[in-house]
Amino acid sequence: MDCFRMAEFKISPNIILIAVIFFSLAIRLPSLFLPHIENDEVIYQTIAEKITKNLWDYSLQGTEILRQLPKAQYDYSIFRHPPLFIWLIALTKVIFGVRFQILVPIIFGILTIYFTFLIAKKLYSYKEALISAVILSFCPILYFVSGKLWIETQFTFLGSLSFYLLLLATEKNKWIWFSISGLVFGLSLLSKYTSLGILPAFCYYILQKKFPIKKLFLFSLSLLIAASILILPWLFYYYRILGADSYLRQFIPTPEYINMFPFCKMTYERPFYSTFFDCTYIPIFCIGHL
Repeated sequence: MDCFRMAEFKISPNIILIAVIFFSLAIRLPSLFLPHIENDEVIYQTIAEKITKNLWDYSLQGTEILRQLPKAQYDYSIFRHPPLFIWLIALTKVIFGVRFQILVPIIFGILTIYFTFLIAKKLYSYKEALISAVILSFCPILYFVSGKLWIETQFTFLGSLSFYLLLLATEKNKWIWFSISGLVFGLSLLSKYTSLGILPAFCYYILQKKFPIKKLFLFSLSLLIAASILILPWLFYYYRILGADSYLRQFIPTPEYINMFPFCKMTYERPFYSTFFDCTYIPIFCIGHL
């Protein structure tokens, strides 16, 4: 009967996107009330505390936690990772307090989902963009690292934002937009050097557009110069203090390092070929120990 016929309701795609964003935020907010005492979290918080008193004291030297860490990896006058993430959590601590430092990775995790949506929308359609956002909102790795005081969500977001700006730059066909993309890419490098992993995607997309050689050179140079403006001062400062080979030295698996961390010992003692067959091990290792 007509009186019992159900009306059809269409949900706006924008409502779905907003629901995905709020869902992603809601499942991460409990991290505000959890202790953040994992090894790297304590390291980052310790340095953040130091630089709130002296901006140039960017190291673990003179701290209690250094007694519990392998000296060959951590006892240096400057910390091995670029400073952007630690600057941000230090600023958050000063303004809002220690508890709210975790908002930095939480917000960057949410923004990563949103800009993944925007990228997919540019490359494909609204439908594929929504599907991408929904899938990423359930990604266990992104969810896990968003609830830790780790650097990963920050450089993932900045890499995503930089790629989105690259899409805009190819549309606008102007070098200034490539420079803006490069500046954001430089910020991602100031978070963690592994942001270099996004460069193949940059190269593939730009080459796919088949710009004339002169424009291709100008656009690529604009992006790289802009990124260099941000990362090179840090690299110069770091290597002026510690020398050219200091960064790699900190990753040499010394006996002290291997014995202090059971996971690293297990990793070091495994056959090298096991890495290629254990799909669970690879992302955990990359995120937790780079």
